[in-house]
Order: sequence, then C-alpha cells, then structure tokens
Amino acid sequence: MNGEKPGSPARLGSEPRNGGRIEELLTRADLEIGIEDHAQAVDRLMRLRGEKGLTRELRFAVDRRIAACLERLGRTDEARRVARSAIDGVPEGIDPHEQARCLLVAGKAALELGQLPEAERDATDVIRLLGEDALSEEAGSAQNLLGTVAFRNGRPDAARSRFEKALAIYRRLGDLQHLAGTYVNLGNLHKLRSDWERAAEHYQVAYYLGKTLGEGRVVAGAAQNLGIVLSKTGRYREARGFFERVLKLATETGDPVRVSRACLALAKVARAERRTTRARKLLESCTPIDRSGLPERERCLLLLESTRLDLEDGLLEPAVPRAAELRLRVEAMAPRGDLMVETLLLEADMAALGEDWDAVAEAASQAKELAREDRDRSQEERAHQRLARAWAHAGRIGEAESALAGLIERHRSRKEWPAVATAWFASGRISAAVKGDFEAALEAFEHAVEIYRKIDLPRAEALVEAEQVAVLIRLGRHVEAIERIDSLRRSASDPEDPFPGLADRLANLTEGMTAVGPPERIDRPDGLQVHERLEAMLAAPGSAWERLHEVLVLLRDALEVDTVVLGEVEEGERLAPVGAVGLETIDGKGPISFERLGLVASDLSGPSYRLELEPASAGRVGSRILVPMTLRGRPHLLCLLRRPDRGRGPVGRAEANYAMVLAAELNRALEVGSPDQEAARLSSGIALADVITQDPRMQQILELIRRVGDTDLSVLLQGETGTGKKLLAHALHRASGRRIRPIVTVDCAALPESLLEAELFGYRKGSFTGATQDRNGLLAEAAGGTVFLDEIDKAGLTVQRRFLHLLDSGEIRPVGATTYLRLDVRIVCATSSPDLRKEVAEGRFLKDLYYRLNDISIQIPPLRERREDIPLLAGCFVETFTEQTGRKIRGMSAAFRRALVSHDWPGNVRELEKAIRRAVTLADDDIILTPEL
Repeated sequence: MNGEKPGSPARLGSEPRNGGRIEELLTRADLEIGIEDHAQAVDRLMRLRGEKGLTRELRFAVDRRIAACLERLGRTDEARRVARSAIDGVPEGIDPHEQARCLLVAGKAALELGQLPEAERDATDVIRLLGEDALSEEAGSAQNLLGTVAFRNGRPDAARSRFEKALAIYRRLGDLQHLAGTYVNLGNLHKLRSDWERAAEHYQVAYYLGKTLGEGRVVAGAAQNLGIVLSKTGRYREARGFFERVLKLATETGDPVRVSRACLALAKVARAERRTTRARKLLESCTPIDRSGLPERERCLLLLESTRLDLEDGLLEPAVPRAAELRLRVEAMAPRGDLMVETLLLEADMAALGEDWDAVAEAASQAKELAREDRDRSQEERAHQRLARAWAHAGRIGEAESALAGLIERHRSRKEWPAVATAWFASGRISAAVKGDFEAALEAFEHAVEIYRKIDLPRAEALVEAEQVAVLIRLGRHVEAIERIDSLRRSASDPEDPFPGLADRLANLTEGMTAVGPPERIDRPDGLQVHERLEAMLAAPGSAWERLHEVLVLLRDALEVDTVVLGEVEEGERLAPVGAVGLETIDGKGPISFERLGLVASDLSGPSYRLELEPASAGRVGSRILVPMTLRGRPHLLCLLRRPDRGRGPVGRAEANYAMVLAAELNRALEVGSPDQEAARLSSGIALADVITQDPRMQQILELIRRVGDTDLSVLLQGETGTGKKLLAHALHRASGRRIRPIVTVDCAALPESLLEAELFGYRKGSFTGATQDRNGLLAEAAGGTVFLDEIDKAGLTVQRRFLHLLDSGEIRPVGATTYLRLDVRIVCATSSPDLRKEVAEGRFLKDLYYRLNDISIQIPPLRERREDIPLLAGCFVETFTEQTGRKIRGMSAAFRRALVSHDWPGNVRELEKAIRRAVTLADDDIILTPEL
C-alpha cells in the first residue's frame, strides 16, 4: 500500500494460519503501539495484512491499527485513506467500539488535513454509533473531536460544552491520560480569549498529569501551549525552554508534526528577539522531515513564518510571491479560520512597508471581522492596531490615538508586554510621521524601549532607539543622534549573528542626517539650571561615584562638548578613565595615551595643570578644556573635548571658567564619597531601625532616611505590597526629633471615604447620625509626631483635598466644625501603585497633592531584585519564630536556602516571613529546615 512492500507470504505462512496465531501477531503489534514504536508496528501489521486467509473481521482490525499508527507518524493523508477504506467495508457484527476507534482515526486525520466537515461527520457518527450517553474512552474522544472542530470553526461556546462533556466522561472512567488532553483543549479555549492565566492553569494540570503518567505526547502538547502562553506575556526565555522540551520529546518519539510545531515556535521566539538568521536556520534545518509529508496546515504555517522573516529583514521581493502562494493555499484549505486571519495580517504588514494605507485598512478590516467571528480576541486586537495606523494616515488621527490608547490599556491589564511595546511603537510612529509631534514620539518610543528592556529583548530595544534617532535628527539634535548611532552600530555588527534590519536603518539615518545639513543650535540649560541639577544629583542617596556618568553627561550638555573624560594620570603619559561620555569620538579604549588627547607631558607639569583653550594638535579633537583634580591623593584630569566638524567654534574662556566651577563641585563630592568610604559604609548587614539588609540600594535608602529624618519634608514611599514601607516609615519617625511623640498609622484602603474622613480629622457632636459627642481624629492624636498614611492613592478626592489643605496651611477642620485647628505633624505616605502619575492623569489623585507629598520620593525595590537579602531575612525570621514557638531548629539546609533564593516572592518580605513561619511550625524539633517544609 502506497509504496509499502508486504512481507513474504511464504515465510509467514510456514505455520498453520489460524485465528490464534493472527491474534498473537496483533497482540505483538499492540505492544509496539503501546511503547510508541509505531514505525515497527506498521511494518509488522503490513506484513500481517499480506497473509492469506485473513477474515474480514481480522482485516478490519489490522487496517484500523495501521491507520492509527500512520496518524501517529504524521502520515495523515495515508491514515485517513486506510481508515475510511476500512469503515466503508466494515463487516457486520464488528464491535461498535472497534468501529468507533476507526472513525476517530479518520476524523483526527481529517482535522489535521483541515477537512473540518469530514472530521465533524466522523465524530458525529461515533456518537450515533455508541449513543449520546455512552461512557467510554471512544465517546470522550468523539466529544473532544467535536469540540476541537467547533473551536476551529470559531464556535467557542459549543467547543466548551463538548470539552466539558469529555471531562465528565474521563473523570468517571478515571482515565487520566485523556483527561490531560481535554485540559489542553480547555486551555486552548482560554488562550483564544487571551485569558493567559487561566490557560496556563489548564496547561499546567495537563503537563503534570502527563509527567505523572509518563505520556510523552501529553507532556509535549501541554508544554507547547505553555510556551505559547509565556511568549504572549514576554517570558521568552522560559517559553524557549518548553519548546526545546517539545522538540526533544517529538524527535525521540518520531512525531514529525510536533517536531515541526516546536521548530516553528522556536523560530517565532527568535524572530521576536530579532534574530532572523537563527530563525531561518531553525525553519530550514531543525525540521528532520520532508515537509511534503506534513499536513497542509503545518506547511502553511511554515510558509507564513518564512514570509514574516522576509518582512523582518525588509526583503519585500521574495515575500510577495510567498504571500501570494500562501493566500491560495489557505483559501483552498480554510478560508475563514485563524490561518486566513494571519494571512491577512501579513498582507497588511506588506502594504504598510509600501505605505499603501488603503490596502492596509482593507486587509486589517477583513482580518478583524474574521477574528471577531472566531471570537479570537488576540487576533482581533492585532488587526485593530494595524487599522489604527491606517486611520492615522487617512487623517482620522483622533480615532487612531484612541484605539491605540485602548489597546495599550487592555494589553497592560493582561500583562501582554510585547503587545504593549508594539502599540507604543505604533503610537510613536503616528506622532512622528503623521502629527509631526516629535516630543510625543520620543516619549512613546521611550515607553516601548522600557518594556523591551524589561522583557530582555535588546535587539527590539535597539530598533526602537533607531526610530528615536530619526526623531532627534528631525529636531536638529545631531550630537545626541550621532552618539546613539555610534552606540547602536555595535549592536548591528555581530558577524556571527547579523542584524540586517538595524544595520540598514542606521545607514539610512546617517545618509538622512548628511542630507539635512548642519544641525540647529541646541538650547542648552542655563547656568542656574545646571547648578540646580548638579546639586540634586550630588545630594541624592548614595555616593557621587554612582552617579558619575549622569554628572558627566550634564557637563557635556552644559558646555556643548562632544567628549568628557575623568581619568587618573598614569605613568607613561597615559590617562586611565574612571568615567567618560562620548569616548568613541576619539576611539578611546582602555588607558588613553596623551597623544590621542592631543596632550604632551608638559601640559601636566608644575603645581597645577594649564587650562588649555587652543585647538588641539593635528586637529584630532578640535579644542579642549583641561581641569586638574586630586582624588584620593592621586592626580586626576577632567578633559572636555569639542570636535571641529560639528558646526561649532572652539571652546572659549567663559566656558573654561564655567567648567572650573562645576569641576570644583564635582571634586568635593567625589572626595566625600570615595569608593573606599562607600564600601565601608555598605558592609553592615543590619542597619537603621531594625531594617535588615545588605543590599546597596536599600543601604542608600537608609542613608537618605538618616539625612531627611530630622526635617519636616513630606516623604512618599513607593513599592510593591510587602516590601517594608511601614517599617521604613517607622524608621523615618525614629530618625527624627519627633520620636518622643507618637506615630499614627492609617490604612486609607481599609475604610470608606466618609468614615476615613471622620477618623482622620475628627468630628463634632451632631455632625452626622451617630455623632453623639465631640471626638478628636487620628491626626490630632499624632500632634507633634508623625502620621503614616498607607495606600494614600485609595483615599477619596474629598479626603485628598483635606490633606492638601493640611500640608499647605498646617490646619485641619473636624467634620461639622466651623473653625480650623492648628496642627504640627509630619506626613509620610505610602503606595503600592506602580505609578501615581497615572492616577493623576486619570483624575483619581489630585495633581497638587501628588507634588506636595513628593518632597522626597523613595522607590523600594522588591525582594526579587535584592536576593542577597533573602538568606539574611530568613535567618532572622527562623530565630524569631523558633523563640516564639519554643521549637528547637538547628538552622537551614543549603537546599532550603537555594529554594528561598530562587523563588520570586511576589508577596515580598511579608510572603517570606509567612513561609518561614510555616516551615518552623511544620518542622520537628532538632532538625535542619529542608525545602519540602
């Protein structure tokens, strides 16, 4: 059959042919099928089929098994033909369950081939054959098949109903293997609705059921879907791990369809990382099968991805015929499914490359309509984003901006970070190309850069930065543009992993900058602004050495130079940089020779260095300012260099004097906060007010608390729940002169607005129902001390206005009172909101109050970003809880510590505290804590 050579009848027929022997051979084939040796089973069954004297019943049993093995081997077309042939010639008296198994093989093969009506017909025949209320594996498989067909046809409610029926059957049967497969199907439904968390829950159940059973196919299916869900939320590294597991399992079991799907998924991850060379290699060489043997759907998906890679590299010429071929094949196979939506989105992107916005709108509109029919939210929103760009270019800017703003909010709420970044990128392009609002474009691009940085996609980040460079050129800020281009070139110059998209973009930007001529003069900050900014930088927590780069950038901008180098003078006429900005303009790497800077040894002779104002020698660096500095007893030199080819004259005496003043401030700050002193300060593990830490950022926060503790500045503490905001508020109180007075804590989220107002400000008798006597509020109780307002963003606007009045005037008015009371309190606030500015922008928080509370803002890092604190805190909690409970715990095992450090602790220190309390409570006396606790 189909090229398979039957075995020799003479060899098999040397013994009497009877039912017992055939049954024995069938049993052997079933054993091979059971251990997933499907190729060997097919070979045995094909030889058996060549036996003479097979009854019709036995021939049906053999053909049913051959079809099942072919389907498992990915030879789907053959599988369907064999199964349908067996069904069409089924003899009378065959067990209905045996017929049902053959119908299911035919139906599954039809599904893989994209023949949805045929698959539905086969599954319906199984239900009709066995009965609607049948309780068997075959009945559950038929319900699953009908659910999958409904899912593919865009009928999720019908699909869910079928999957739930299958779940009920498998639960009653105790069939864990098929139960796992059904959980995968339900996960697919949630994935369709972009409910990634629920989808992941179902896939996780299926994954662990498969691992428990040792079922490779179940594990592979769940792992593939888990990888897809993780990709949607930007967790590409974890996703790649799951896809690689699928590839390994599929290769070991000889499952060509899963091999293809795993390779395709890995290629998509590589494309998201903008590593198109790697993605092409995956598509071309990681699929150890002949693609012509793949189901049509898989071949279309591979063609789609190849075309997308062409677009990613800007190769429109090969992409056009591929897209045309894809369209024809998808129309023939499934003209209204998810593949057609993907094809239309591809066509919209191709039209956008050619700036044919009418074609973009047409393709995106069709895709959106089909996705809506299928109730596929993710595809619908991707189409909507493309429509927004088309609307903007058609003059419908308001609609476009509103659409993108809505998409950003929805993606953010579902933590779809790659989609959020893409929407911000589209918004930036509209601002730059359509509105001409370049500042808004820079801001939108910066949002995209931050997200790509957060999810660790440096190449995507670089492409967005290239668009920022284009905007900087339009604004005439060529110095910044040149520096960014020089930096980005290094990202594009990896010969082993080329980045053609970025390299081509940078080449175009460089040509464009040359074409527009000399840059406009940049408005630099005036002297007062520079001094204020420098003072703020040097007064921030930590040492000036940690902000040296920021300070040097400020000097560069203030003096309009191209390069700033602070270096230690070494023997042998060299300068060892300790900080630099724009060093690439003089090709500096490692210690810089005096010759490279245009210096000679005599420039540094005498009790102080000469202030150099003349053009540098050989025209290498234009003109320069040299400022001597002595740091930690060693001679240092601050060099400010201006190139001659940027449309500016040489530096002058006024700029040199200005540089001397700024350098003197920097010199003092660096001497006070030398790295040696800073290292000594950070060596302590337990710091102010019982705050246990050895993290440098937390140490900086504590140092800031020491500095501002004795002032009346308002302090805003920002951080996730459980990071220790309340502890730091108490530390502020104890660091102040108010420590002898009370600190009152108010949880603004715990009370409704009307009750919160009365509790805080007090009330007068008769001011409302139940006010039977005068009562002072919590603020009055804290007179002379500190008020800590936790979750300040949850206070209503009425309470916020009262706080604003208190901060402005130092007065409060109890509810129902007609006069104000003077009150001396210090306000410390806290919020777990990621960004109060968003609350301000949306009208939920008063803008004036935000700025009034924000005298000092402290961002507390989550525990996952200061993992070195975890063992320290855990040790303290173990000691505390063993003392409280009277237990005898000998300490923590190395594995216990590793488990603690590797966990992300979304609940931060509070979650860690509860985990240790639980471990101590569950542990026996006189043991070392281990991870299972």
